[in-house]
Amino acid sequence: MNAQASPAFALRYSFVFRYQHDRAFSIDLPMEAVQEIELSVNAVRELIAEDYYLQAQLLGDYLPRYEEMAANWDYWDKNLQRERESIRIVQVEV
Repeated sequence: MNAQASPAFALRYSFVFRYQHDRAFSIDLPMEAVQEIELSVNAVRELIAEDYYLQAQLLGDYLPRYEEMAANWDYWDKNLQRERESIRIVQVEV
């Protein structure tokens, strides 16, 4: 008898920056990482903002540019606005 692996799920957070619709950012967060948070875009955004490793996973090679702009938020605030933010539960391969 073949034992089938049970499916694994993650919470996918996705967005684009206001003036960069050609580049979407997305990260799959293990369900264990989001067990105790409110399931809202704001709560997930805050969770990622507090964890440098998750930020690096989400932004990849864009992270240095993001940090540079975030350091001068008053000037770059419109560029850093996120649009089409979404969270959804997705099935992932383990």
